[in-house]
Amino acid sequence: MTMGSVTRIIHGLKAEFQPGLGDLDRSIGEPEAVYDADSREGIQQHFEIDGQGGEKLTEIAFSSSRQAISLRTNKGRQVCFGDAGADFWHPLRPEEGETLVGLIVSFEGDGTYDFDAERYDRIKILSVAALAMRL
Repeated sequence: MTMGSVTRIIHGLKAEFQPGLGDLDRSIGEPEAVYDADSREGIQQHFEIDGQGGEKLTEIAFSSSRQAISLRTNKGRQVCFGDAGADFWHPLRPEEGETLVGLIVSFEGDGTYDFDAERYDRIKILSVAALAMRL
């Protein structure tokens, strides 16, 4: 790590759906938590996918350190959540004729507040998987 750089840590993920589609919002981990200097306010990232306009995910990748997740769409857009400087990625792509329809991420750590350290325990990514199906 170079002096003065900030390693971004994923504490959680949240999917929000367009109004009118019902109460489908989902979250895992602690997506809105502010734990310490590595997760201060303003670092949260957002990535909107225009599903009604035909945009869909074509690849989900995670870094070998499990500190970053990357999403790529059929419109050529890509976003990286977490430590973008990862050197090795594990791509997850659907089979021919299938569409990515879900992302599964498990976290370790309980996120409880440590009064001695005066911060929340970190929640870290344990595993990443993708769901695909024929539509």
